[in-house]
Amino acid sequence: PKASLASLLEVDPAVVDALVGSSPQLRDDGATVAVEGFGGTLTSAQEAAWETVRASLLASELAVPRIKELGIDRELLYALVREERVVRIGDELVYLPGQIEEIIQRLEELPDRFTVADFRDTFGFSRKYAIPLLEYLDGRRVTVREGDLRSVRTRS
Repeated sequence: PKASLASLLEVDPAVVDALVGSSPQLRDDGATVAVEGFGGTLTSAQEAAWETVRASLLASELAVPRIKELGIDRELLYALVREERVVRIGDELVYLPGQIEEIIQRLEELPDRFTVADFRDTFGFSRKYAIPLLEYLDGRRVTVREGDLRSVRTRS
């Protein structure tokens, strides 16, 4: 990201824009900067690591391992999120897009107004899963938080 690059270099974002604009080796992708020719494809080793991560996520059903338990490096994690192969939930969790869709579909099993405990019990989650997932769903406007209660937006 340009903002991160400017911060890392301790320069104004306009300086980054000027540098990128004058360099034939860099490409301005709007909010990000990339080396010209960078296609973002995974290496064969990264693809193999992705398959291992994917298998682990599938095997876990909805109680996915924490990111650090997946043994995934930060670069691969960012690439998988960017390519929408995984959905990052908070700082510690990633889900497959299909798993998130399953959670959204199963929200129908909850009462019209539900608590964190209702969500946790319906899905069989601990709070370490329930809270970040509900915050994600709130942020995506799938659910609406009203104090200690939530509701599914489409029901409102």
